[in-house]
Amino acid sequence: MLDKRDLEMIRIIMKEEISASEERMDVRIDTRFAEQEKRIDARFTEQEKRIDARFAEQEKRIDARFAEQEKQFNNRIEELSLDWDIRLDLRFAASENLILGELDRVHMNLQSQLDDMRSRLDELTEYYRIKKLDNVNQTLLLQMIQEVERRVEALEKKSA
Repeated sequence: MLDKRDLEMIRIIMKEEISASEERMDVRIDTRFAEQEKRIDARFTEQEKRIDARFAEQEKRIDARFAEQEKQFNNRIEELSLDWDIRLDLRFAASENLILGELDRVHMNLQSQLDDMRSRLDELTEYYRIKKLDNVNQTLLLQMIQEVERRVEALEKKSA
C-alpha cells in the first residue's frame, strides 16, 4: 500500500495536474470567451451596418417623399395662382365692361340732354330773333306812324 509520503506525493502531483488542467481550462475558456466576444462584436458591427444602411435607405425615402410632396405642393400653388389670375382677369373684364356700359349709358343720357338743351336754345334763339324783328318792325311802324302824323299835321297846317 501506499504510505503517507506516497499519498502526499500523489496529492501534490494531483494538485499540480489539477492546477495545470485548471489553467488549460482557463486558457481554453478565455480563448473561447475571446472568440465568442469577437463573434459578438462582429455581429454587432454587422447589425450596426445593417441598421445604418436601413436608416440611410429610410432617409433617402423620406427625402424623396418630401421632394415629391414639395413638388406637388408647388404645382398645386401654381395651379391655384393661375386659377386666381384667370378669375381676377374675368372679374376685372366684367367690371370694366360694366363700367364702360354705364359710361355709355351716361354718355347717351347726357347727349340726349345736350340735344334737348340745343333744341331749346335754338327755340329761344328763334323766339328772341322773332321778338327782335317784331321790336324792329314795331319801332319802324311807330316811326312811320309818327312820320305820317307829322305829315298829316304839316298838311293840316298847309291846308288850314
